[in-house]
Amino acid sequence: TNPNLGTSGGQRIRVFEKNNSGEYQQVAFRTPSLPGSVFHSNDGNDIFIYENDFVVGVDATTGGDSNHGAAAFFTSASSGGWQQVAALTASPLADNQDFTPRALYKDLSICSSFDNTSNIGSVHIIRKGLNVSEANSLGWAEEQKITLSAADAAFALFGHRADIYGTTAAVAAPSQDQGGTSRGAVYIYNSSSVGNGWTISQTIVQPGAADLDTFGRQVALDRTTLAISNAKNKVFIYELEGGKWSQKQILQPDTYPSAMTNTFGSTLSLHNNVLV
Repeated sequence: TNPNLGTSGGQRIRVFEKNNSGEYQQVAFRTPSLPGSVFHSNDGNDIFIYENDFVVGVDATTGGDSNHGAAAFFTSASSGGWQQVAALTASPLADNQDFTPRALYKDLSICSSFDNTSNIGSVHIIRKGLNVSEANSLGWAEEQKITLSAADAAFALFGHRADIYGTTAAVAAPSQDQGGTSRGAVYIYNSSSVGNGWTISQTIVQPGAADLDTFGRQVALDRTTLAISNAKNKVFIYELEGGKWSQKQILQPDTYPSAMTNTFGSTLSLHNNVLV
């Protein structure tokens, strides 16, 4: 993406595809749109792509509600090119919500939003095909909003990182105290089928957690494997066994420059038994 191009700001998206010669060439140059809103650049410009769909996070201002964020969904049209098919925000709108996508898998996306004053977060399960309209031609719409109880949510950064695969979603709350200070937790949600809702099935906490470990700094989910990092150079590997996630391994860097202390696991991606 190219943030803040043009006289009125706004984010531009360039899409490249590999041609018959094996080279990538630009096939689309798009500007996200949301009626009544102005889009700006978004820190990180989170983009997730799965087959013929991608979602991009953008900062947005609508009326008096500034920097509330939005998720713009694009699809590869059968006639060629990529077109925006939906733009979603949190509801109701409020200043500094930072609504942004966290993952995309098949017809599901998971987004998060925050109250930046209290750090109380929510996650939003978005599904394709729920609300087809002229402005939302593929029906990307919120299926469910998930929050924690008030006692668990305050300053927990719930939804700071999240991932989704099939009928399972993993949602981090890295600043949740868990009996100390910012020890962190990861919540697992499951859905049996479309429309039956997402319910919590397990809460994962770091064994022997210490203050400021921020377990859930990053999460990555693929099939029956879940990777969770903390702020102390550790990545915890969990496997799904008998319906429960069990810790199998702890990864730590063998060596790293002193200037990069506590950066191991700051970003995670997991696919087909390969963890990066």
